[in-house]
Amino acid sequence: MLLRPDISWQKESIQHFRSAFAAFNGDRYGYEIIVTIELMQMLLVMLANLQDRVCETDLVQNKDSIRIKQMLGYIHDHFAEPLTVSQIAAVSSISESECYRCFRKVLDSSPIDYLLQYRIRAAAGLLSGTDMSISNICFATGFNSPSYFAKVFRQELLVSPRKYRATHQAPGAGTGRRG
Repeated sequence: MLLRPDISWQKESIQHFRSAFAAFNGDRYGYEIIVTIELMQMLLVMLANLQDRVCETDLVQNKDSIRIKQMLGYIHDHFAEPLTVSQIAAVSSISESECYRCFRKVLDSSPIDYLLQYRIRAAAGLLSGTDMSISNICFATGFNSPSYFAKVFRQELLVSPRKYRATHQAPGAGTGRRG
């Protein structure tokens, strides 16, 4: 934070800092106590004047965190179903645009991108841990087209579902048909 001497409370903070610095560089007995007192006074002045800004920022971040937690919980519980941004936003009683803003701010992603990534992680788990066919995994994780599933899977994990299964399948997990 840059303190400006033309703002009275910031000027007072600067003066406390200078007094602390002067005491530190002096040879006066007990200078440590003076430094501590001056720095504490500087902090008190700053806290008194920044408290409103800090509280507002915490409230906004806390509100976004609560919303994201609700929306992610919904996505995790319903990822295999057809989902829209409208449905995801409704969980937190917000608009679609606020839903997009919240996801961008907290997760640096859109709701649909997050949903697709979550579906792909779930599919990867099924590919490596079961002998379900790739087609069945596609539908079980919310995709309605095997070709689209394969395309998104390849974009996310840089390998086809079939190759992923071949290199990641747990021993004994895949003895049946893999389609």
